[in-house]
Amino acid sequence: MSYEDVRDDEARPYSADIGLLVGGRPVPDTRVYDLNRRNLAFTYTTSQTTEMWDPKVSLSYSVTDLSLPEEDQQSDGTTDSFSGSFQNTFTLPNGSVTAGIDFYRDVAESDYQFFADPSFNESGTEKSRNVGIFAQGRFDLSDRAKLSAGLRYDWNKLTGIEGSTFSDSGLSANVTGEFAVSDVVTLSAGASSVWGGIPLAENFI
Repeated sequence: MSYEDVRDDEARPYSADIGLLVGGRPVPDTRVYDLNRRNLAFTYTTSQTTEMWDPKVSLSYSVTDLSLPEEDQQSDGTTDSFSGSFQNTFTLPNGSVTAGIDFYRDVAESDYQFFADPSFNESGTEKSRNVGIFAQGRFDLSDRAKLSAGLRYDWNKLTGIEGSTFSDSGLSANVTGEFAVSDVVTLSAGASSVWGGIPLAENFI
């Protein structure tokens, strides 16, 4: 188990991902980005493994608070994420198969206040959930040939800041092969197709 607490309140370019703003309303060169991130992670494995029982359980929870305090306005955002993975590795005569299930639940909340005119104030919450099942096999076909192949299926749901929901699902697949032509030359080839779902937007966007 591990815990991490990161705090950072340094002054940075007004738009930290741009560097310099040209035009628009006058803004200072820098402003304070006050960040606090906490991460809690737990991993379980066992030394009492067998060919059919080699589990790994991972759980993690993180919260990130970001505040941009200014004289005339205030922006606050909080993003928290809870995720986990449960998998087991099955050992076979010519390789292994790892199969399991994983999930995540992300929530982003933002709040903007304009002190001179509250009619400009805005707030919103966006949520994303995903559950996936997967299996990945790695096999030695011969002394010179190896094969790796896997499948994954995901179910994803996004709830937008205005309450709308988007639900979708998709299949991902991969295959990779290697062949040792000699002791110093190995040929390899692979292909994959990945379904990504709808990711949660970064806070403040």
